[in-house]
Amino acid sequence: VCSQIAAEEICSMEDVDRGAKVGLRWMNGPFEIMNAIGIDEAYRMASAYADLAAFDLPGRWPDGQASVAFSTCPGSAAGFLHF
Repeated sequence: VCSQIAAEEICSMEDVDRGAKVGLRWMNGPFEIMNAIGIDEAYRMASAYADLAAFDLPGRWPDGQASVAFSTCPGSAAGFLHF
Protein backbone atom coordinates (compact mmCIF):
# COMPACT_ATOMS: atom_id res chain seq x y z
CA VAL A 1 0.00 0.00 0.00
CA CYS A 2 2.75 2.47 0.89
CA SER A 3 4.47 1.93 -2.47
CA GLN A 4 1.22 2.49 -4.33
CA ILE A 5 0.60 5.75 -2.44
CA ALA A 6 4.07 7.01 -3.38
CA ALA A 7 3.88 5.71 -6.98
CA GLU A 8 0.54 7.48 -7.53
CA GLU A 9 2.17 10.66 -6.14
CA ILE A 10 -0.48 11.02 -3.44
CA CYS A 11 2.36 11.96 -1.15
CA SER A 12 6.11 11.44 -0.94
CA MET A 13 7.86 8.45 0.60
CA GLU A 14 9.02 10.74 3.39
CA ASP A 15 5.40 11.75 4.03
CA VAL A 16 4.34 8.09 4.15
CA ASP A 17 7.10 7.34 6.66
CA ARG A 18 6.21 10.42 8.71
CA GLY A 19 2.52 9.50 8.68
CA ALA A 20 3.23 5.98 9.90
CA LYS A 21 5.46 7.26 12.69
CA VAL A 22 3.15 10.05 13.84
CA GLY A 23 -0.28 8.60 13.07
CA LEU A 24 0.36 4.93 13.78
CA ARG A 25 3.15 5.52 16.33
CA TRP A 26 5.53 3.23 14.46
CA MET A 27 9.21 3.49 15.36
CA ASN A 28 10.17 3.43 11.64
CA GLY A 29 8.12 4.13 8.54
CA PRO A 30 7.53 1.47 5.87
CA PHE A 31 10.17 2.84 3.48
CA GLU A 32 12.68 3.12 6.32
CA ILE A 33 12.00 -0.53 7.13
CA MET A 34 12.43 -1.51 3.46
CA ASN A 35 15.72 0.38 3.34
CA ALA A 36 16.93 -1.37 6.49
CA ILE A 37 16.16 -4.91 5.29
CA GLY A 38 17.04 -4.31 1.64
CA ILE A 39 14.95 -4.06 -1.51
CA ASP A 40 15.21 -7.72 -2.47
CA GLU A 41 14.14 -8.96 0.97
CA ALA A 42 11.29 -6.42 1.15
CA TYR A 43 10.07 -7.55 -2.28
CA ARG A 44 10.37 -11.22 -1.29
CA MET A 45 8.30 -10.61 1.84
CA ALA A 46 5.67 -8.59 -0.05
CA SER A 47 5.48 -11.31 -2.72
CA ALA A 48 4.94 -14.02 -0.11
CA TYR A 49 2.13 -12.00 1.48
CA ALA A 50 0.59 -11.20 -1.92
CA ASP A 51 0.49 -14.93 -2.70
CA LEU A 52 -1.34 -15.61 0.58
CA ALA A 53 -3.78 -12.71 0.05
CA ALA A 54 -4.29 -13.50 -3.66
CA PHE A 55 -3.38 -10.11 -5.07
CA ASP A 56 -0.81 -8.95 -7.63
CA LEU A 57 2.28 -6.90 -6.92
CA PRO A 58 3.85 -4.52 -9.42
CA GLY A 59 6.39 -6.30 -11.61
CA ARG A 60 10.13 -6.35 -11.26
CA TRP A 61 12.71 -5.15 -13.74
CA PRO A 62 14.04 -7.83 -16.14
CA ASP A 63 17.37 -8.01 -14.28
CA GLY A 64 15.52 -9.18 -11.17
CA GLN A 65 15.73 -5.93 -9.26
CA ALA A 66 12.63 -4.41 -7.71
CA SER A 67 10.97 -1.73 -9.84
CA VAL A 68 12.47 1.08 -7.78
CA ALA A 69 15.91 2.63 -7.71
CA PHE A 70 18.17 2.53 -4.68
CA SER A 71 20.58 5.37 -4.05
CA THR A 72 22.38 7.05 -1.21
CA CYS A 73 21.42 10.41 0.16
CA PRO A 74 24.15 13.06 -0.29
CA GLY A 75 26.18 13.31 2.87
CA SER A 76 24.88 10.01 4.21
CA ALA A 77 25.95 6.40 4.00
CA ALA A 78 22.31 5.32 4.31
CA GLY A 79 20.44 4.18 1.22
CA PHE A 80 16.96 5.25 0.19
CA LEU A 81 14.31 3.87 -2.15
CA HIS A 82 13.33 6.09 -5.08
CA PHE A 83 10.70 5.54 -7.75
